Amino acid sequence: MHGGGEGGTDPAMALIANKALNYASDEIQSLFGGAFVLAPQTPTFWMQSESGDYTRGDKDDIYNEALMGLIKKYVADHPDIDTDRIYIGGCSNGGYMSLKFLLEHPDYFGAAYISALAYQNQYITDDQVEKIKHIPIWFIHAADDTTTVPEETVVPLYKRLINAGAENVHFSFYDHVTDLTGFFGGDDYRYNGHWSWIYSHANEADFDFDGKPVILNGKPVRLMYWMANQ
Repeated sequence: MHGGGEGGTDPAMALIANKALNYASDEIQSLFGGAFVLAPQTPTFWMQSESGDYTRGDKDDIYNEALMGLIKKYVADHPDIDTDRIYIGGCSNGGYMSLKFLLEHPDYFGAAYISALAYQNQYITDDQVEKIKHIPIWFIHAADDTTTVPEETVVPLYKRLINAGAENVHFSFYDHVTDLTGFFGGDDYRYNGHWSWIYSHANEADFDFDGKPVILNGKPVRLMYWMANQ
């Protein structure tokens, strides 16, 4: 699910604006043994409420029912899709919708990865936490994100999930978002702190909230390898 800047009527925006097309790359596809990739686009923004304003979880948005219908139709139209391995991910505005779908359909998705979560923790009930604690989830966020402030969104939600007994929830919490390519200066160059989805799309996230590597089957793994094994 794309972020707030990729809505509109040109579907290429949802693929290339933040390089979500990387999910169709040979490198990532090989981890899944081949995977279908659906990158839907909203005409406006996923968090739009009926009034036209943003919702942050305090009221319903106008798109989630139609979007879930699209996903289910896509799955039905492609019988080779393994319905036990449907994964959802999104960044910021799309992170909101990804979490919304987990809350509304807790038994549909095999795993989720969410960057720069925009859904505010205060609007998530304890009952909802109980309903999603069994879902494998990997959060990615930056501490200096001033758009989706982590202390209002992902940090308290992650802690609530862990305290509720979630056994397969991870959280890569970066100090800053830096240049992975080296083109702009590497580790010495800082992007806007909101842009933590860079680590998702590049499949770079590999550590947990305690700073230690995420371990699967006795070895450290990155986000996409972990998800392909859920």
